[in-house]
Formats: sequence, C-alpha cells, structure tokens
Amino acid sequence: TLVVAGFTKGYRALGLACGQVCYPVVEVHISNTAAGGTISEVTPNCKATVQGFGIFGYNMALAGLANFLLNNTTKPK
Repeated sequence: TLVVAGFTKGYRALGLACGQVCYPVVEVHISNTAAGGTISEVTPNCKATVQGFGIFGYNMALAGLANFLLNNTTKPK
C-alpha cells in the first residue's frame, strides 16, 4: 500500500489503520518533508518512507515493496 503525502498530518486514523493491515505500507512524499520539520503521523506504522525523489519516489516505493514481498513471503511447499 502506498500512502499519499497529503495525508501526513491530521489523519491519525489513517496512521492507525496502516498499523492494522497485514501487508507492508510505504509512505511516499514527492518533496523532502523532513527538511521542513514535518513529522508524519503515519510513518510509525509504515514499513518504509520515501521522500524527496519527486515522482520517481513512487517507482522506488513499488520496487521496494516488490523486493520485500518476493524475499519475505512464505512459499507453499
């Protein structure tokens, strides 16, 4: 799951919901929000956060999720 950056603050329920799902969540920001001092309410419940890479950050997040799932999924015997 990708969390769109517009929901960084003021959406505590979204952060809590991300912590309840059984699959990895990645928070993506086009800009580097940490440089501006913004602290996300969603990040603590995410597998990873990608920031500051522009639109390419979405590709990075998807590639990271794919890699994580391929290497951490129990395969049937």
